[in-house]
Amino acid sequence: MRLIIAALAMGLAWALRGHFGHEHGAAWAGAVGTLAVLIVVRRSDWNRRLPVLASLGALGWSIGGIMSYGIVVGYGRGTDFLNVLYGLAMLFVIGGLYGFLGGGFFGLGLETTSQRRPAWHSLACEMVVGAVLIWGILVYQFEWLMTPPRSELWAACLGAAMALTWFLYRNGFKRSLVLACYSGLGAGIGFSFGNFLQTLGTVSGYALNWWNLMEFTLGFCGGLGMGYAVTRTGWEESDTESKASNLIGAVFLLIVIPIVNLIQSFEWERLVSQVQRLNLPGVAEIAATQRVLGWAVLGAFLLIGMAVLWRLGAEAAGTSQAVVCVFGLIYLLEFIVFSFVRKAVYVTGFSTQPEQFIYWVFLLLLTGLVFLLFRRNPPARLAPEVLVPIRWDLSGVGIAVLLVALAWLSVNLHNGLPGAHTRF
Repeated sequence: MRLIIAALAMGLAWALRGHFGHEHGAAWAGAVGTLAVLIVVRRSDWNRRLPVLASLGALGWSIGGIMSYGIVVGYGRGTDFLNVLYGLAMLFVIGGLYGFLGGGFFGLGLETTSQRRPAWHSLACEMVVGAVLIWGILVYQFEWLMTPPRSELWAACLGAAMALTWFLYRNGFKRSLVLACYSGLGAGIGFSFGNFLQTLGTVSGYALNWWNLMEFTLGFCGGLGMGYAVTRTGWEESDTESKASNLIGAVFLLIVIPIVNLIQSFEWERLVSQVQRLNLPGVAEIAATQRVLGWAVLGAFLLIGMAVLWRLGAEAAGTSQAVVCVFGLIYLLEFIVFSFVRKAVYVTGFSTQPEQFIYWVFLLLLTGLVFLLFRRNPPARLAPEVLVPIRWDLSGVGIAVLLVALAWLSVNLHNGLPGAHTRF
């Protein structure tokens, strides 16, 4: 049940991210996934550091938001086997980078103790240098272009991931490295498989936002990998985080992430364009109402979130698991309400956007599962030793077979789909 909760929460948040996009949307989804893992593990020392840990997870998952993958998704919708295989393989790389960076940052937060603190300033410098170096070599020197004419910042993320790997290995953060690998594998497989499911859904002819299903699959598998690695690894006892660190984390979660999403996704031109696509009368009035509602939602959830976090700090040593559960569910609820307003569902209803109804169903399902976990199950017993490293030889063969099978099935499902692209 624990892994299902973590996977569903991250999957739902990543599906919502599809309506916001880029780094800011990925940050919110990463924070939700991190909070879900903290909820299911139920460790009091981690609960005391909730704002910091959730912020690190958000930062790590947000880095991949600089990558462009719209055309890569189109490669997977083609009819040529090699081009489709290429698309699925590159989506595995992109999803893997998302998950690796997100899991690595989260793991570093979990491994932080008073005796062992990562040199964050050094890591930041190394990742920036690695990003620029690998991007320059692969894109400008070798001209290895994944998705021309779009941005090739996947190479920058690859360089940052390589720098993070060396930092974790060099400084002995083995648990974080294992967590990053499992999170990356899950997200990579989820993105490739999600593209196949999107193709399958499009072929079915049923009217649904199949792009969101692809995003959901990325998050579901990434959350599954992240939750599995955390619950199967032995972690040292964490120290109480300083009040200043938790305050900065709370500001980042409750103010920075929502405001950036509001500013970026509720731009006037974008709202007007969306309302016009929905063929609704009174375009300007609806767009203006969306902006007002967006700021109202942000203000209301800011007050609620601050109250919940204050309650968490007021508890004895800040260990109340019930408060942690409430905060995680409220933070996900805010994301859903933002999407509800952003897509003007209060005007169109669920009939024209059925995925919006599914979000609420999943929220209710998650709430029920969290309640059952809280009432019936004790805190997770984490393994006493570091999780056994991944068998990369077997994993590599398995992933290759999976991608070949998905590509073969995909090209035999249709004779061409809208949005398909050819790389070679």
